[in-house]
Amino acid sequence: MFTRQKLRLLFAAAGVFLCCWGSDNGIGGAFEERRLANAGLGNNNCGTDGRSGSCDTVTMPDGKMWLAENLNYKTDNSWCYDGKESNCKKYGRLYTWEAAKAACDALGWHLPSYNEWIDLIGTIPGGNQNAGKALKAKSGWGSKESINYGTSYYGFSNGNGTDDYGFSALPGGYRDGNGAFSYAGYDGTWWTAWGVNELEATVFGIDNSDYMAEEWGLDKKEGRSARCVKGTNDDRNGQTYKTVRIGGKTWMAENLNYYTSGSWCYGEGGQVIIYSDEDYNAVYGTLSSSEIQANCNKYGRLYTWEAAKRACQSVGMRLPSNEDWRRLVEAVGGNSTAGSKLKSQNGWNYSGISSTDEYGFSALPGGFSFSDGDFYAYAGYFGIWWTATEYGSDLAYLRGMYYADDSVYEDNNDKSDGHSVRCVKD
Repeated sequence: MFTRQKLRLLFAAAGVFLCCWGSDNGIGGAFEERRLANAGLGNNNCGTDGRSGSCDTVTMPDGKMWLAENLNYKTDNSWCYDGKESNCKKYGRLYTWEAAKAACDALGWHLPSYNEWIDLIGTIPGGNQNAGKALKAKSGWGSKESINYGTSYYGFSNGNGTDDYGFSALPGGYRDGNGAFSYAGYDGTWWTAWGVNELEATVFGIDNSDYMAEEWGLDKKEGRSARCVKGTNDDRNGQTYKTVRIGGKTWMAENLNYYTSGSWCYGEGGQVIIYSDEDYNAVYGTLSSSEIQANCNKYGRLYTWEAAKRACQSVGMRLPSNEDWRRLVEAVGGNSTAGSKLKSQNGWNYSGISSTDEYGFSALPGGFSFSDGDFYAYAGYFGIWWTATEYGSDLAYLRGMYYADDSVYEDNNDKSDGHSVRCVKD
């Protein structure tokens, strides 16, 4: 097993003396015939009967079919604005992040990823600067009426859109974590499927201006509007993955970065431990929020074994078995040289080994963490990937690559430890 003692020996053998990092403690085409000309104002039945067929839809210029009204499918952890059914009819329901995903899935659609929102906005002339105006309904945004948010009433100037594509975005407001409702009639925000971390996710929003903005780090327990989408989407968590065909199978050509419970970025929520002197005394430190996010962006997330299986299934692939990895290694020439042929030419913090990346697999060293929550073998030096094959009830096989070696090694580790993931298709 890849124990702490084994880690010390590996560092010692390689002469690894790493030290010190800073911490700032920071983080359509034509659209389908509409039931009503005015975005269904006051008549939103989208999903109320449990069928997606009750929802207005529109094929947008990105080639995908989107809901053309805010979702109004009742689930746990969803609400009508101010508790009034009339607001559900007008604006749809407000959902927690988990409830929004579940509601779209229940109707046979999916909550759009971050990249799907970006792709949609990218098809609109002027991009973010004009997307709000082009996507907003022609009425319902302020204008002559007063807007009720919470217990106060305010009048806003006309913020209606041109609804160029039939998307008919409406301002459903939001419900905060304390249960207070705000900004219906003025502010519309829609969940993306991108979970930034265990507690936060990303939204896209429009107010009375023409601009469409993204907002990061929103509490997943808040109530926000939902639009569901259909179309090719292997990843519902904000990433589009490159793939490569090796040994008769299709492999991810980058580390998985799909958020699910039981996964984290390197350095998130724990201390980084690096053996830095001749006595192998541990050096402890924490990474800043920007460093942690950069690790996810570059190296993907780390997963427990169970989370790794779920995550691959969520993106329409599977966690490779021990045998899948053996065949991969054999297809590129065997264990002794497979590391150099599979490693990315960039991202490994050592210049003594030639990484050729002959097959486009682009293996990157995401580091790892033990079940105690601390992080070992600094990202940039070790790449360790789960297999789906168990080694007893508490252990599973893995594959690893070492920054100062050409080989790929086989080992096993505790299922609760955190390792990188590559998914595969037959």
